[in-house]
Amino acid sequence: AEFRQQKPEVVALCAERLLAMDPVAFSSTCSNLIEVDLRSALNRVGNKTLVVVGLEDKATPAPLARELAQGIAGARLHELPACGHAPHIQMPELLASLLREFWSSTSYQS
Repeated sequence: AEFRQQKPEVVALCAERLLAMDPVAFSSTCSNLIEVDLRSALNRVGNKTLVVVGLEDKATPAPLARELAQGIAGARLHELPACGHAPHIQMPELLASLLREFWSSTSYQS
């Protein structure tokens, strides 16, 4: 709610882009994401992994992100307060900083 009040032009642009999507394709993609449970395969992820979640995310809540990070050996979890489902929109500078730090980290061992 706070982001919507502070950045109505960004929210309007996002809404415009969502409304421009093919509704059948978007609905199908969402259904596929909901119907497939890959948690049993998390232990097979062999790449370094950074899980980022907004603590106000309703679509992918923090407990689900925590479960994801716990299921991947050596994964890092970063929780963003006052952020919803789109940290790349709500907090792009912070997300970019987290990604740069993660990618350049030499001490992180998978």
